[in-house]
Amino acid sequence: MSRIEITLKSDLCAASGDGFSSVIDTDVSYDKYGFPIIGGRRLKGCLKEAAELIGSDKIAEIFGTPGSSTSGALKVSNAVIKNYDNLKNEAISSGLNAEKVISLFTYIRSGTAIRDDTADENTLRFTRVVRQYSPFDMSQELIFSAQAEIDEKYASEFSDICKALRNIGYKRNRGFGAVQCRFIYEDSQKLYDKFDFSDAENLELT
Repeated sequence: MSRIEITLKSDLCAASGDGFSSVIDTDVSYDKYGFPIIGGRRLKGCLKEAAELIGSDKIAEIFGTPGSSTSGALKVSNAVIKNYDNLKNEAISSGLNAEKVISLFTYIRSGTAIRDDTADENTLRFTRVVRQYSPFDMSQELIFSAQAEIDEKYASEFSDICKALRNIGYKRNRGFGAVQCRFIYEDSQKLYDKFDFSDAENLELT
């Protein structure tokens, strides 16, 4: 399966649009285990903005046309942290709840509106943010991966679009959400053709 890899170049707030109780005004998106995700619809929207930025002439074919009954050629899943399945299984076996897991990858940032060098009253807000670096290795930038499906004839154009994506999420104009993005195309038929099945009763692909 082809995939999109997103490397964080700054802290990220891929906001869910929701708050968390009365404490956090803007929360990140995360799954039931507490692992942060970048929603597929949000990612697709950011990629479309990147396509418009570089003047792609395949926007309608790849992303579809609003109001049309025909969808575009691109299908994108939610983006999850690289090695997600291993991390999820380890969290489950260790008995870590979602609150503990999300605290490993995020922190709470406060901010207020400023007018004439003075903080406006009643504008203090709290935002949860995904850390740029892995909690397990502070020298390793966090990488998200999303499955992507697209016709081979658009693969090269879509690869250029992914390279053009530089920001994702909330407060992009304040230094958040800087990313490096790349598209890794894998033709399933070409993968199949690499193997000789003639003498094998069973073949496992990892």
